[in-house]
Amino acid sequence: MVGFILKSPIKMSIYKPLKNAGEINITNIRLALKDLIDLKSYTLVENKYSQDMNLHYITFYKYIGKYKTSDFVMLSIDENGNLISYAAPNINKFKNISIPYIDEILMEEQLKSTLNSQFGKDQYSYNISDIVLDVVDSKIKYNMYVEIQTIDGLHTADMFCIDVN
Repeated sequence: MVGFILKSPIKMSIYKPLKNAGEINITNIRLALKDLIDLKSYTLVENKYSQDMNLHYITFYKYIGKYKTSDFVMLSIDENGNLISYAAPNINKFKNISIPYIDEILMEEQLKSTLNSQFGKDQYSYNISDIVLDVVDSKIKYNMYVEIQTIDGLHTADMFCIDVN
């Protein structure tokens, strides 16, 4: 894992106080961090501003094809545009990993089978809120983050992992 709370913030060529997420210049961030983390191969997924903390929280994910992977970079930037901390716990996790064909219909059928055994057939509805590929012990995992509502009103969420290879 790579991640630090910095003793001295990294100044990122942002000249005015930042009051909302829309004011962040992603190009400046990529340039300022190029020696620390090369963000060219990452996609910006989240850009939030917390008024309570006066911090911007920015998250980039690495995609392989259309699939989001567990390789992400999270940044905390203060209102003056300085990088305060960052985390990249799975950086390069997918280096030299080839993603085989993923049968998404089969993955969802396996999910439904699991949900049927847990909640009973036709006793629930669900929504897949996110899908993230991961590598665990050299095996590719298809992780589905699922929101579930049962017919008796129970609202829950869970993550379902299915081996791809």
